[in-house]
Amino acid sequence: MRAYLPDLRQVRALVAVVDEGSFSMAARRLQVTQSAVSHSLRDLEQSYDCKLLSRGARTSIPTEEGRIMAERGRRAFQELRSRLKIN
Repeated sequence: MRAYLPDLRQVRALVAVVDEGSFSMAARRLQVTQSAVSHSLRDLEQSYDCKLLSRGARTSIPTEEGRIMAERGRRAFQELRSRLKIN
């Protein structure tokens, strides 16, 4: 079985939703539509066959899997920025 490597846009969307607490705020932060964030997260959840967020009326809270993936994504982005010397 091949390991699935997620699209960086999907990981960015997850990190933004976890940080901001909502799809709309994450979309604003990423300068994309709320629909784009929603589709990215849906595709990521389908790829890993697990729920990454617990969605409420106005907020989204990460599941344990979502929290772990967001933290690993955040560290990966920090490493990339550091290696590429990007602010």
